Formats: sequence, structure tokens, C-alpha cells
Amino acid sequence: MRLLKYGENEDLSIAEFDEDTKPPYAILSHRWGAEADEVTFEDVVENTGKNKPGYTKIRCCGKQAQRDGLQYFWVDTCCINKANKAELSLAIQSMFRWYRNSAQCYVYLSDEKLGDKRSLIQQVQEATGIPRLALQGASLSKFSINKRLRWIEHRRTTHLEDKVYSLLGVVDVDLALCYSEGVDGAFRRLHDEIDKTKQYLYRWVLHNDSFRQWHEDPQSRLLWIKGDPSKGKTMLLCGIIDELATAVLQGLLYMLVKQQPSLASHVRKKYDAAGKNIFEDANAWIPLVDIFTDVLRDLSLTTTYLIVDALDECVTNLPKLLDFIAKQSSASSCVKWIVSSRNWPEIEGRLEQAGHKVRLSLELNAASVSTAVQDFID
Repeated sequence: MRLLKYGENEDLSIAEFDEDTKPPYAILSHRWGAEADEVTFEDVVENTGKNKPGYTKIRCCGKQAQRDGLQYFWVDTCCINKANKAELSLAIQSMFRWYRNSAQCYVYLSDEKLGDKRSLIQQVQEATGIPRLALQGASLSKFSINKRLRWIEHRRTTHLEDKVYSLLGVVDVDLALCYSEGVDGAFRRLHDEIDKTKQYLYRWVLHNDSFRQWHEDPQSRLLWIKGDPSKGKTMLLCGIIDELATAVLQGLLYMLVKQQPSLASHVRKKYDAAGKNIFEDANAWIPLVDIFTDVLRDLSLTTTYLIVDALDECVTNLPKLLDFIAKQSSASSCVKWIVSSRNWPEIEGRLEQAGHKVRLSLELNAASVSTAVQDFID
């Protein structure tokens, strides 16, 4: 990694450091001007470029770094030798890490008053569409991959493919750069790499005895995946959903009807009798239970997997929901359930009513979970 140093005579010098020996540094985020206006790597090496318009923001960054007690700083336009394609590719792959590890990050906004991320957070959020919580430094794990992918919707880049490549660190994947593929091609490759990573994290469960018993035994219709917070329950279910080729739709009932339209007759019967309000008032639970029961008893119902994640996050009527799942899990031999939750005695007690169930405890499979999670972090 190359870093700049701003001298007393306003001279720039450049030094190269290994990843494990580099000193604390500041980093500049800025909007590029015309290519001829930006200070390049060659300009710094040859001690030229002071008359270029882009030198102004480099001077500002160097002075601000000095005020913050930092000798070194990094600017993409002149710390990367863009004539070396291998170096450019490695730099883009490393850029998220370089920004994350910087001691200070400065954003050069020529049309804004001086401020910090607290005072300007509203403007940044409006311009980027990135949630305030993420801008305040929350862990990326709090945001789904799909949400992170949408953060580039308002971004403009010189090369269209860079919209995608800028996400590599955000979604933690490596991708070879190919500037002739177009933005759609880059997105397809990015999604492929994300899917490969996800598959590695969950595939261990497919060979687990409890999961195989649930999946293969017609009498095992309910699989309860239990574990303490941050043990990987949601990660497992996302993988199992993909493996079983089912889609997560809004509501179990909607999913059933969407996959098998003939089942809509059970919904229509209630709707015709009382109108849409029957599904919206405080007593909506009762007709929904009736419809769901009728659907599960429908002789035309094909093999179906119902997956409910994070039962413990149900803040109202949890006992009612648990009783319903326990009862309905035995209602049809062609319907299999997976539910996940934390290790709560209340949940365990209610699910004991289920007639045909299998348990998969993440604590009892700690080695598999630990390996998958550690590899994901690394």
C-alpha cells in the first residue's frame, strides 16, 4: 500500500508499506474531475502536478491529516499506478479494507460547508440512500446482502462496472475485474460468487443426521433449529430455502396459494362471505387459521415446505402461534415444517405438542457452526 506524505514546502512524497507495517493514515474520498485535472501517480513520482486543479483537494487532505496528528494519507488518483493493470485490480479488491482501516476518512465536498458525519449525515443519507444506522458505523452483518446491494442505486461511476466492483468489500467477496463485461454481466458474476459463499456456510447441515431424518422420513414433519443468539440460525435457513428451491413470500398462506393457485378457492370463500376486512381487523387470526387448516387438508396439495425463522421475535401472540404450528405440523403428510428460535423453555414446551418432530441443536453441532462462521469472517 502506497501512502502520501505532505512536506513543509507543500511537496508530496510517496512511500510503500506492507499491510502489517503500514502506519496510521488518513484517506480521502472525493469525486473525480476531468482525467487531465487529477494528480496521478506519475505526477507524484516526478514531483509535478501542482498546477492541476486536483492538487487543491490533495493539499487540503495533507494539511488536515497533519492537524489530526497523522503523517500519512491515501488518495486513489495518485497512490495507485493505474498503468499496471494487476496493481489496479488488487487495489480495487483491497479498497474497502483500506477505507475501513484508516484512522480518519475525509470527504471532499467543494459545495458543502466543513462538517463531520454527524452534522452531515442527513445530506449523505439523502444522496446515497444508505440507512443512517450503516452510516453511523453499525456492523454490516445487521443488513442483508440484498439491502447492501441496493446501496449503489444512486451511485454514479466513470465506468459502469465500478458500481458493482465497489460492492466487493461490502458483501465480502472477491471478483476478478473485467471492464468489458458491462454492469449486467458484473452483477451476474457478483451474485454467483455470493451464492457460492452462502452454499459453503450452510451445506454442512444437509449431511446432519437430524436434518436428514426430517427431510427423508415421512413421519418427521417438524424440524426445530434452536440456538443462542448469533449462532447462525438465519444463515442456515437461508441456505435450506435455496436448497429446497422454495421462495420466501409474504406469509405462509400467500406462499401456498402462489405456488398452487387452485388453493385460492379457500381464501375466496372467506373473502366472498365477509370482504377484505375479515383479514384486517383484530380478529383476523380466526379466519386465517380456518383457511390455513382447509388448505392443509386439501387433497390436491402437493409436497410443500414451510419455513418460519426467529419464532422468538414474535412479540405478540407467541403462544397462539406456537400452538398453531405444533398442531398443524401433524395435519398433512405432504407438508414439512422448519422453525428456528432461541433456546427458550416456553417455545420448547409449546412445540412438545407436535406429534412428529426432530430437533437440530446448534450447540450440539458447535464444531460445524464454528468452522462455517469463522471461514465467513475470515
